[in-house]
Amino acid sequence: MIKEYFNFANTHISFFKNFYKLHISFPILISYALLIFFLPTSVSAYNIKKSCDKVTTFKIGKVDKEFNLSKEYIIKYANEAADILNNGIGTKLLEYKENGKVVINFVYDERQKTTVEKNILLQKRKEKAYVLEFKLKDLNEEKEKFQVMQSGFNKDWNSFKSKLDNYNAEITKINQQGVVGDYDVNKLNEDKNKLESERYILENRGKNINSYLENLNINALSYNNIVNEANVIVKEINKN
Repeated sequence: MIKEYFNFANTHISFFKNFYKLHISFPILISYALLIFFLPTSVSAYNIKKSCDKVTTFKIGKVDKEFNLSKEYIIKYANEAADILNNGIGTKLLEYKENGKVVINFVYDERQKTTVEKNILLQKRKEKAYVLEFKLKDLNEEKEKFQVMQSGFNKDWNSFKSKLDNYNAEITKINQQGVVGDYDVNKLNEDKNKLESERYILENRGKNINSYLENLNINALSYNNIVNEANVIVKEINKN
């Protein structure tokens, strides 16, 4: 007879947290669990009506905190679940009572815990990959910009050095001749002022480029740190 399926006062019915992500209402989910647990698959609705001569009571026992559900919330929907099941069978088979005979415990399965932890790690890896993708793109753009800045600076610096060498050669020549005309003095002073101005501009450009390079290195270090964090996550995932 079907009554023998209801004589387990400490029976656990385990619910898994991820079930709540399904598009199934909570009372229907509980009713499915009650139906699967309490009824053998070989018993028809007709035989259930005929065989059950009393109502089986149940209560809610332990609710693990990992479910993030209050006991009151579960009791409310357990009542609805029992109604769904009773209406479907056409007879009152189950009823919730505080001192019910069958205890339903919401036990957070360790296997599910491992799955949840792995899903969290997978999500973190996905987030890291997303961040790394954009950081790498920014780094490549910054590197290209630095290379353009450096190339332009080197070209202008070499040009300046060539002008400076010519100026120094002219000074050496005049010193060897020992005669300096008015025109030569004015021209030399004009060239000297231009060179000093150009040197000042180039030195500031060099400082700006060095500052840009420092920021680029900081960003590269940040990128490498994220890579290391991602590698740690991958190792944790592989452990599971």
